[in-house]
Amino acid sequence: MNKTPVGEGIRYLIIGFATTVINISFYKALLIMGSAYGIATTVAFVVAVLFAYWANARYVFRKALSNVALVKFFGARIGTFFLETAGLVFCVEMLTMDAFYAKLAVNVVIIILNYLISKFWIFKGDVNEGMDH
Repeated sequence: MNKTPVGEGIRYLIIGFATTVINISFYKALLIMGSAYGIATTVAFVVAVLFAYWANARYVFRKALSNVALVKFFGARIGTFFLETAGLVFCVEMLTMDAFYAKLAVNVVIIILNYLISKFWIFKGDVNEGMDH
């Protein structure tokens, strides 16, 4: 795999895209099944974060899975989850956007923020630190 910052960015975009597809797919499926958007976004969030932690550690930042990184990752994602939920409520309730399109719009901001937090706090350091080759 490419070890340059550009390669890392490309890997993050691919994993971020996959994570977003998982998040939005679960969200949409739950909306179709009649769930309220708040419940749907919570379930979609948990599923997406579990995938994202594993994929980011393994493929993007090339770090071993660890309890410390897991706690940081979930903590950061909970923080951005609250921002996402607030953005979703704002878009749906205040701007009267469709709940699905609001989710798409808010996710753009959240993806960028999650990358910055992951790169500069959770997975900072040598790209091969802790990985078995």
